[in-house]
Amino acid sequence: AQVGDKLVLTKKLGNGIIATAGKAQVVQPDDLAAAVKSMSTLNKDAADAMVAVGAHSATDVTGYGLLGHLLEMCQASGVTAEVNYDSLQFIEGVEELAQKDVIPGGSKRNLDFVSPHVIFPDDLPHHQKIMTADAQTSGGLLISIPEENVQNFLEEFEENSSNPAFRIGTIRKKSKYHIIIS
Repeated sequence: AQVGDKLVLTKKLGNGIIATAGKAQVVQPDDLAAAVKSMSTLNKDAADAMVAVGAHSATDVTGYGLLGHLLEMCQASGVTAEVNYDSLQFIEGVEELAQKDVIPGGSKRNLDFVSPHVIFPDDLPHHQKIMTADAQTSGGLLISIPEENVQNFLEEFEENSSNPAFRIGTIRKKSKYHIIIS
């Protein structure tokens, strides 16, 4: 990842929380169906579009959650990522379940692991912090793209995919923390 790159995510977050709720039989059927559809959608279209526009780096978002995989990207690149929490998209029902503490143990461990490397807004509730670290199964791609190529990526990807891709942040010069949530 390079300073100035924009971060793009190609699937909504929260399928770990939804799957846990499914096991506990406390999830809405439509929310579970949305999670299953997301998990069963391949990342091929995103990978093709990312290569076509010259992405600088990418990782899939899986068991270590968004923050765990972003931390790896930032450490390997020697940069800091600034993520706008309001830009993150979650599968319907995730926040309500997180508020009720229907959260996989892996997601809690993910947050514990990344917390020393992340600065969160003082007013961000704990359940929303966990949502950013939710352990995913077959999550989307987290891609670092030169700013001038982001729109081309979004157009290329959305032309070939039923999933939305969305901008979530920017790569900054390395600071005290590897990840800043704003």
